[in-house]
Amino acid sequence: MRYERGELSFEAFRRALDALVLARNADECQAILRALPVSPLASLSALESPSLSSPMSAPEPRRTRFIAIMSQVKKLRRSWQLAPETHVLAFMGEAKLDLGLAHMPPHARLQITAIMGTVVIYVPRSLHVAVRTRVFLSDTNSLGESAGGVVTFAHEEHSPLNEPRAAQLEIEVFALMSNVKVVLTDGPVVSISELVRDALRAAAAGIQRGLRQGTSPRPLLDAGGSAEHRS
Repeated sequence: MRYERGELSFEAFRRALDALVLARNADECQAILRALPVSPLASLSALESPSLSSPMSAPEPRRTRFIAIMSQVKKLRRSWQLAPETHVLAFMGEAKLDLGLAHMPPHARLQITAIMGTVVIYVPRSLHVAVRTRVFLSDTNSLGESAGGVVTFAHEEHSPLNEPRAAQLEIEVFALMSNVKVVLTDGPVVSISELVRDALRAAAAGIQRGLRQGTSPRPLLDAGGSAEHRS
């Protein structure tokens, strides 16, 4: 967050947070975020001359964002790519990521910002994991250890046995009136029962669509074969 990096004053952060709580939809939330003051650092970076790089120079680390504003973001079914820099934002929303399905870089940093939201990160035991949390009026569970209350700071780590070259993952958590979990896993987190429930829900939705389409009025044929409508 820009407030965490010192780009916003506390008053600007508080006013924006109060406005977000009163926002009625995602469009209003986006408008509030766009109205925040421009960072002085952004103006200074615009004055810098672009650096010349040769075709053989290493590419810039890729960054990705998962944003759930009064919505859901889930990566639990198919394989996906985790970028070296990833930011997860859940504002009155829910985000769930299974890193066991992700293609991992050698070193990755995952930043989690949860404001009145829920975030669950499933981490395979084969990774080196360090979790730093800042908790404000929230409940968190990192690698099996709980932290919660009015203001709490915590640090937890996990190292796999006999795997010195395992990928390294740093997770930074900022939770405000939220619930955040970082869970160690040994395999897929989606059970067969969940897949069956999803299939049943999809079938029920298809039946409902078919019933709605079948309720449209149809003309009745009289004895002479001509169409007759009844009011």
